Amino acid sequence: MSDTPDEALHAAGYRCGNPACRAPLTLDTHQLVALGGDGSGGAICLCAGCHAMQSSGAIPVRTLRAWKLVQQSLTGAFGAGAPDTLLLLRVVDEVSVDGDGLLRSAGLLNSGLLEIRQRVSALVSGQGSDTFKLRLSTKGRQFVEAWINGRQGSDTSL
Repeated sequence: MSDTPDEALHAAGYRCGNPACRAPLTLDTHQLVALGGDGSGGAICLCAGCHAMQSSGAIPVRTLRAWKLVQQSLTGAFGAGAPDTLLLLRVVDEVSVDGDGLLRSAGLLNSGLLEIRQRVSALVSGQGSDTFKLRLSTKGRQFVEAWINGRQGSDTSL
């Protein structure tokens, strides 16, 4: 495995690599799962519960690879906060942001993963600046569900 435990922990943001879990990690080295030499990124960190499920066969290695690849892609393309932004919007439906938040979300908006549901004028809201309500687009919701389920490409099974 090419990742050291410290490298893998840092890349995972010190959270479980299972996007449906994301528990904070205090990693034991046995929880660093090797993904093989197929260019999929070396290793993935799992919390104790997810590692136990993977060890029992409930989480296939191809699912771990998909989780790792999506995490790497999102972080590389949109920054370290992008995975958590997408996962949060899966749960809360929408968030209000100011202009700075809109700029921080520009990559996710331009990719079509997020959309602006509403713009609220500062004159109406009484705030100092306009606010924007962001939510997952249909494409974004499909993307996040496929990521959580560990799907790659046209593969619709776990």
